[in-house]
Amino acid sequence: MISPAPTSLAMPRFRAIRRAVSVLALAALAGCASPVMPPPSSDSGPVQDWSGRFAASWVLSSGADTERASGSFHLRQQRDAVRLEVYSPFGQTLVRASSSAQGATLETSNGERYEAQSPEILTERILGWRIPVASLPLWLRELGNPERTKVSFSDSGWAIAIESASESAPKVTLRWPADPPASEARRVTIRLVVDPTR
Repeated sequence: MISPAPTSLAMPRFRAIRRAVSVLALAALAGCASPVMPPPSSDSGPVQDWSGRFAASWVLSSGADTERASGSFHLRQQRDAVRLEVYSPFGQTLVRASSSAQGATLETSNGERYEAQSPEILTERILGWRIPVASLPLWLRELGNPERTKVSFSDSGWAIAIESASESAPKVTLRWPADPPASEARRVTIRLVVDPTR
């Protein structure tokens, strides 16, 4: 169960996020610096990082309009801890989502903090569309295989397609549900362009 659950965010509300993006855009134009992901702990094992750009589209229910968002992301994994930051097109942090053996947390741009067992539950509840935070590192490791230029598979209810895995800016497409039943009106598509590994 998500905690806390303000009435204004009890259901997915993209309009609230859209308003937040507008405020962040004004802040960016005013010259505010975007927050930086904290450095990894030196005693907690090796770190893997991915960053790049995203474009997402989703439908929340039957007959609903398709919503869209875009921006950039930074994903970090250190042992079983995963942290994802999602930025607006202007570089301001929209959300920070974390997943570990202890559960999941999500922080919004206005300082609200939410907790649940699954980061997918949190992102769908707060943003209106789910992000596979905990699974992304496993999937993105396929980018390091130079012998596989195209990879398609399903995992955790998602369909994953990786193109040009050996090129400098591989593309990853995520679709949920992977095999939607006829009764499932909700759907999410996330497209990632991943920056070259430094």
